[in-house]
Amino acid sequence: MNIRPQRIADSIKDLLAEVFYQKVRDPRLKNIWISSVQVSSDLQIAKVYYRIKETTTAESTSSAMDDAETNPHTTQLRAAEALKACAGFLRSQVASGLVIKRTPTLRFYLDESEERGARLEELLTQARSQDASAAGQQEDKV
Repeated sequence: MNIRPQRIADSIKDLLAEVFYQKVRDPRLKNIWISSVQVSSDLQIAKVYYRIKETTTAESTSSAMDDAETNPHTTQLRAAEALKACAGFLRSQVASGLVIKRTPTLRFYLDESEERGARLEELLTQARSQDASAAGQQEDKV
């Protein structure tokens, strides 16, 4: 396994985190954080997985947002649009921080692994409880 793509992915993640913290002023991107980056073996494409931090009730009441803007699906769509709009800027910032011949094209994906993991855990819990109740019914019949 080639370690270079992983090193470049780690560098891209660090650079993007710094850019989001210091240089990006788009309010649609204020709650974005990069969860992981995967770079293809030919170093042409970088898949950037991001998450949207949940805002607390104090943050949401302090901003003048209506109910439609606080909807998670709407927030995800707005963040995806903003990332697409500033992809060139982000790539140029990554290029200035990396010392490689060609900067990978950045592709952004919403990281849903935490939600999928929670849903899987919920399904496993349901299956265990159904198994336990079925085993209890079997003992009652015997």
